[in-house]
Amino acid sequence: MVIYCPRCRSESQPGDRFCRRCGAELPSEGEDYTSKLISALEHPEPETPIRTAWILGELREGRAVDALTRLLEKGSDPYILAAAVEALGKIGDRRAIGVVARGLESGFLLVRLKAVEALGRLGSDEARSALESALKDPNLSVREAATKTLRQWNRHAGEEL
Repeated sequence: MVIYCPRCRSESQPGDRFCRRCGAELPSEGEDYTSKLISALEHPEPETPIRTAWILGELREGRAVDALTRLLEKGSDPYILAAAVEALGKIGDRRAIGVVARGLESGFLLVRLKAVEALGRLGSDEARSALESALKDPNLSVREAATKTLRQWNRHAGEEL
């Protein structure tokens, strides 16, 4: 079985502890599936982190919150950022509200729309406050999505927006 370096993605052989190319520590053969997914968030080929974030979100994998947060803080690809925001919303860990709310400040429309959706899933006073700020977004789609989410919350709470 071929092992791929988590840093440079070069091939290594079973039993190697360090990458022969870049010297990074290689995952152990007993590493669990979630740990492998989390390390794949750093893959240099952009489709891999997108797909991985989606899988982690579908699994509602709380252990991935920190890695997804780091991805949002250092990333620049709008599709990777959107996938990370969406995954954090699906996971539902309220520790992510702050970083997801910062997604509303993104220059990328897709990221802002995913942030509105994720905040709707996360729910809390902090999420509500962020969604209320999204009502002033320059893009109509973001404003409409925020309005719809707040109305749904208000219906559940018996209030009127």
